[in-house]
Amino acid sequence: MDDIEKIIGGLVADLPETEREEAKTILRSCRFQDDSDPILGLLRLWQLRERNLTAKERPMAASVTKLGEDLGNHVWEAKQLKLAFFMACIILAFFLGLGIGYYPAATATKTTDNRLQLLQAAGVKFRVEEIDQPNGVGVGLSGNLIKADNKGGEAMLFFRKPNAQ
Repeated sequence: MDDIEKIIGGLVADLPETEREEAKTILRSCRFQDDSDPILGLLRLWQLRERNLTAKERPMAASVTKLGEDLGNHVWEAKQLKLAFFMACIILAFFLGLGIGYYPAATATKTTDNRLQLLQAAGVKFRVEEIDQPNGVGVGLSGNLIKADNKGGEAMLFFRKPNAQ
């Protein structure tokens, strides 16, 4: 019976102090006859496995904790890089927007077509606008109109120059 008490004491030795007496009472209620009882062998095997698992888990838990700390540092670095990339994109978009917005406005006022200059010199006012129909464009010419002619879908308008009689 002393052997059984030693085995029970060894089985509950790893438990916290507050749970040891209750565990001893539970094991004593099993009324083991001798130390060769198969249930005692299973309990010893279970205790041995628990000790080995705990011993293996400690280094693993430490490495997981270190990994978590390292990952926390890398997350901060990633946030900084993401913020820097975002700011660079905003600045680049701002400068590209200025360039795109400035270029057409500067070139739209210049008239390089000789035909338009000829119309202006003849006193003809030229106007182009979009119409309500899809992909439609309207062209307006106003001045001292002499005659209009239509040849094969081409409208020819003849204007008198202001100095001519």
